[in-house]
Amino acid sequence: MGANLLQSGFTRFCPLAIILKKAGVPTEQTINNSPELQTT
Repeated sequence: MGANLLQSGFTRFCPLAIILKKAGVPTEQTINNSPELQTT
């Protein structure tokens, strides 16, 4: 776990993020662009 965090800190590449995206877990970008969260 620590090595993965260190590696992703330098390369901005995280294998777990790819796995979670394929599993359908929403990303920060899709959450931020969600119409339910838009304030007027």
